[in-house]
Amino acid sequence: MFRIERNMVHLCGMFVYQVHKLVKKLLLSDDDDKDSFEKGCALIRSNLDIDPEKCNYEEWAESYAQALWLEKFRNKNLVKMLTKLLGGDTKP
Repeated sequence: MFRIERNMVHLCGMFVYQVHKLVKKLLLSDDDDKDSFEKGCALIRSNLDIDPEKCNYEEWAESYAQALWLEKFRNKNLVKMLTKLLGGDTKP
C-alpha cells in the first residue's frame, strides 16, 4: 500500500513539474509588441466569454475592438471609484 502511494506522489510530482515547465515556456511577453494575437485572444475570452479561435478575421477584429473598449471602460470606472473612495477629485 505504501509503495503505491509513494509511486502516486512521484507521478503527481512529475506531472506538476511538466506542467510548470510548459507554463513557463508559454508565458506571454510583457512587451506590448510581442504575442499580440495570443494577448488579443486572452482579452476576447476574458471580456466577451467567446472562443476567438473559432472566429473569422472580421469577427476576431470586431470582438477585439469590443473587448478593448470594455477593458478601457472598466478601467476608467475603476479609477473613478477609487478616486471617490479615497477622497480625491473626480473631475478630469
